This record gives sequence, C-alpha cells and structure tokens, in this order.
Amino acid sequence: MAILRGAADVHILATSREPLRVEGEYVQRLPPLSSGSPSDHLGATEALAFHAVELFVERAAERLGEFELTDENAPIVADICRKLDGIPLAIEFAAARVEAFGVHGLAARLDERLRLLTSGRRSGPPRHRTLRAALDWSYEVLSEPERTVLRRLGIFMGGFTLDAAFAVVSDPGLLKGDVIDAVTELVEKSLAVVETAETEPRLRLLETTRTYALERLAESGEWEAVAHRHAEFYRDLFERAEGEAAARPADEWLADYALEMTFARRARLGLFARRRWIDRGSADRRRGHPLDAFVAAGGVPRPRRASARRFRGRSEPGCAPRDEAPRRSGCIADV
Repeated sequence: MAILRGAADVHILATSREPLRVEGEYVQRLPPLSSGSPSDHLGATEALAFHAVELFVERAAERLGEFELTDENAPIVADICRKLDGIPLAIEFAAARVEAFGVHGLAARLDERLRLLTSGRRSGPPRHRTLRAALDWSYEVLSEPERTVLRRLGIFMGGFTLDAAFAVVSDPGLLKGDVIDAVTELVEKSLAVVETAETEPRLRLLETTRTYALERLAESGEWEAVAHRHAEFYRDLFERAEGEAAARPADEWLADYALEMTFARRARLGLFARRRWIDRGSADRRRGHPLDAFVAAGGVPRPRRASARRFRGRSEPGCAPRDEAPRRSGCIADV
C-alpha cells in the first residue's frame, strides 16, 4: 500500500486464492477452463477450441511424445475435462495417465480421481504433485468452522439452497450464523460456487471438491448425523410440495420445487417421489413413508471405508492457488 500511495501510475497484479480485501483492490475471478457441454457432439477441430481440451492434448503429447485428438476420442477427452471441473492441475494429472490407461480407460476410472491423479512434476512444490495434496492444502488452511461446513456440504449432489445448507449442516455446535459466515468464506476461496436461478441463488461444490469433502465427512464420524438430517430435509420438502401442489399455479410450484426434486432423486429419493406424485390416489399411501427407511439408514450411501482411510498420512500439504500464470494455475480452487 505504501508503494501505491507514494508512486504515480503504479499497478500491482497479485494472484491469490481469495480477495486480499485491501484498499483499491479490483477482483477478477478466473473461471474453470472450458470444455463444452455433453450435448455439443464435438469433433476434434471443435473440441480443440476449448481451453481445457487444448491443455489436455498439450500435456498428453508432452508425456507420450505425440498424442492425436481424433473425432472418435474428442468427446471422451472433453468429458474427462468436464468431470475434472476444468481445473488445470487436475487436467494435467489426467493427461499424464493416458500413457498407462488410454483415454477410454482413464475416463472409466475418474471415480477414483483422488487415488489416480498423482503424476505431478517433481520440480513443482509438494502441494502440486498430487490432486489429493492440492486438496489437503486447501482444506488445512481453512478455519475449523469452514472445514466442518465444507465436509458436510459434500452430502449434496448437484446444487443446494442456503435453506438446505442450514437444515443439513447446522447443529447445536454450529449455528445458522456460523454457517452463513463459513459458506461466504468458501465462496470467497472458490471452494463453493454460486449459481443463479429463477427463484433464489443456489450453491454447489465442484465435483472434485465434493469427492474430497465426502471422504473427510466419512473420516470425521459425522456421516450418520449429517446424512440423517439431509434425508429428513428432503422428506419434509416433499411433504410441503405435495401439500401445495393443488393450491398453487403449476408454474410457481415447479419454480420452487422442480430443481430440489431433481437433485433429491439423484440422491436416492426417487422411490419416495414416485410413490407420492405418481401413485397419489393409492389408498394406502399414508400408511408410512417409503423414505422412513431411507432416513433411518442415513439417506446417502457412505463412501467405502477403505477408500476413506486408504490415503491417511500419504499426502503432502497441498495447493497454493494461482501462484502460476492463470492458464497453468495449479489451484484446485481456481474457478
């Protein structure tokens, strides 16, 4: 600040995981690298116009000596980049695995991304050598309330509203105000993303971040309580939606509930939705909720314990975001 105040026409370009919050700061957020949408049906030429695909091809060619993007493999490469959320570091790690697994094999193994993507450059800092190390670093520098909220938010598939976050994340030790503060900080640190919607803003975790958060949740001993609150929230939402369906205009009703119903079905609530909306005339539909067993079981399937414990102690401190040029950034939180 002394330089800015004492010298004319001086500008400072700083890269950081979050805004510095200093006088005169203008924030430019970096979006994920683009890779197109699944409906684009990209050929090789079209796919290379997207920066994520371009980076993947460039890094794969460096590793293999040569790598050809064809009309046949271009949609698969684009899908790999999308599943990795357009994160440059993750894409570089994935491209390094083409030699071992091929494009098709790599795509089939992305559910194991935290174990698979470990081929960082030896010349890079330890936090950039594995995807898990990058995530470990981002997680460890959070405050304790932020860590708690992040791992609990992993229970949501797709997006969620603030009301859903309050209901599922809060407990006697973490009140609503704490959740608001923590969610705000996670958005500032690019670990959670805000998406606009017709009714109210929605948030989501990038899928790579969510995978990591779920493992941390499984390790924390909080899984049953958080999954139970998650299931109860959606049970109550379905009850409320059913009660309002006949009394409200269809377009208003759908605007309020369609997205939540979609994500709830993805979280294994489809049985309940079918029973409540398709079979509405059934005389025995009030004998008990099909969701009751779902709630009792904790709602969302837990990651395998072996997966949650397999990597303890193996990762080095992770990612120091945006300390390279934007396109080459190693930050898991670059969005």
